[in-house]
Amino acid sequence: MPTRILIADDHLAVREGLRSLLEPESDFEIIGEAADGNEAAQKALDLKPDLIVLDNSMPGMTGLEVARILRANLPQTKIVFLTLDPGIRDLALATGAVAHVAKDVPPQEIMRVVRAAAGLRPQRATSGNGHAVPSQTKLAELVVAEHLLTTQQVQDVEGAREKRQTLANALLRSGLVPEEKLADVFARASGQRLMSLRPEAASSEARGRTHAKDPIDPTVARQLPRRFCEQRAIVLVELKRAQATLAMADPFDEATANEVRDMLGGVELSVVTATVSDVRDAIQRSQAPAVVPLVAVAQAMHIRRRRAFPLVAAIAAAFLLFATGIGVVLTQGTATDARANLTIFQGAVEIRHGAGPFVAASTNDLLRQGDTVRTSANANAALAFFESSIVVLEPGTEVEVVSLRQIASGRDIDVVMRQTSGMTWHVVSHPLGAGARYAVLTPSSTSTVQGTAFQVAVDARGMTTVTTTDGVVHTQGA
Repeated sequence: MPTRILIADDHLAVREGLRSLLEPESDFEIIGEAADGNEAAQKALDLKPDLIVLDNSMPGMTGLEVARILRANLPQTKIVFLTLDPGIRDLALATGAVAHVAKDVPPQEIMRVVRAAAGLRPQRATSGNGHAVPSQTKLAELVVAEHLLTTQQVQDVEGAREKRQTLANALLRSGLVPEEKLADVFARASGQRLMSLRPEAASSEARGRTHAKDPIDPTVARQLPRRFCEQRAIVLVELKRAQATLAMADPFDEATANEVRDMLGGVELSVVTATVSDVRDAIQRSQAPAVVPLVAVAQAMHIRRRRAFPLVAAIAAAFLLFATGIGVVLTQGTATDARANLTIFQGAVEIRHGAGPFVAASTNDLLRQGDTVRTSANANAALAFFESSIVVLEPGTEVEVVSLRQIASGRDIDVVMRQTSGMTWHVVSHPLGAGARYAVLTPSSTSTVQGTAFQVAVDARGMTTVTTTDGVVHTQGA
């Protein structure tokens, strides 16, 4: 009898992603979804699921509050927390959850945790009819024919792999075959040509000099989030208006190719094969170091490194975001301008510098105070500043950076944004002192926050809705 599962998350993208991941499993039956904490508790009490996959940050009751209700009323229901906040892990387990998993891990890991929570063993990957897919069969035959592995070794790898894991992925992880030879048989079995991503020496006839020509354009490669590329062993090689080329260490990974295609707006995607080392080195060369902010100081430039924050484009709109701030009056003389770094998860995004026109934006573009960013109807983006602090812009959002400054020698910040449309989620990891300000202006209100989470939504009439997960929102105006 399949495990009956209830999914509870306030973001439709997450719910749909979980359903598409779990529903094909014959061991699982998705019996319902909930979009807020109150609905999650009520549906759980009504449907009595065997297992609930539960977000913590939702409108109404939090996931932790829902878990306490379930522990008291449905002690047999297993609870798996799926969040972007590792800080609640111990609290989740203390309320009776059997597991906590981060939203930014690969889908295979989410599947593994859910199966383990349900008391199910991992399953081997097969096609829908239970037989190995033809390309994987051809790969196995080539590996043996090239004397890279024996038939028994291939069978051992086959037997050890998990459900949804391709033979190619299992071979990559096994380390049994040198990666150059493995990439060659991958290319031949998949039909995706082998490409070297290493810089090549190129001579200049005009000056008689030799220089390295890199096949990777950093501007192109940065269109995909670094962490996503590292997890999937991929790098974007070419991007044109209607087509793109993606280098993959596992060219059989159709799920990742489809994700990239969606992230790039449905362009025609060509895949080439590359070695793991080539992909890793290409990512390292192309991805700019995560340095935010770039502080404009009259004296010598000082650049501070920030901690990288997780990016998963397939659920970019589903971030769990936190912010704190206090509205105060600042003295101009104590402030230095800073800049924000733009990351585009999907869709078209435009920026305007000062009073200039809107132009197409790219990941890693920089914005300073006075600049404006806006997302199209299908775009998601984020501004990162002051270490790992971020603002996520959902589709159809326009935000002007009114003020973005460091004050008191970097101990405090002055951040003011004017949001005229759409929805934003705010995270401020920079410690805020008594002289700090974090404010969002809208057509109908001014909001400052003292707490741990808030969201600002502006509708077509300019009316503002401000929501906080924890803490107090101070709003002036309607």
